[in-house]
Amino acid sequence: MEIQATDDGDAQFLHLGRLVSRAARLYARAADQALSPLGLRHAYIPVIAALRGGQTMNQTALAAEIGMEQPSMAELLGRMQRDNLVSVSRHPSDARRRVIGLTPEAMPVLDEAHDRLIALQRWALAGFTPQDTAALGHALEKLTDNLDQGPR
Repeated sequence: MEIQATDDGDAQFLHLGRLVSRAARLYARAADQALSPLGLRHAYIPVIAALRGGQTMNQTALAAEIGMEQPSMAELLGRMQRDNLVSVSRHPSDARRRVIGLTPEAMPVLDEAHDRLIALQRWALAGFTPQDTAALGHALEKLTDNLDQGPR
């Protein structure tokens, strides 16, 4: 079902929505290509960032930190565990709880993954002035905040 714009302003909003969606898909695809030689996927990066300093978290806290629904987090962690990037163990003081952490095998690729993502961002932002980059970051933060709050 296609949404019909009611005036030129609505058409501009729909166009911006398509651009944001397309940019996100293209960035994710490029990031997957950059990270695949390391055995990583773009979707893994938020989890790796949250656990990078040797931190451990339970699945609920990790999902909340990243802003992901529980079923999607469970599926993502299953793939990451299969790829030997995260481990799931019992909480030290509560055997009923499980905690998630990065495996020792994940650690050697983190710096290279970081470098590849920085290179990708520099490439994606080629031709942007520092002011353009700052404005884009600000606009995307506002957009994300609005979407996190839900429709009013």
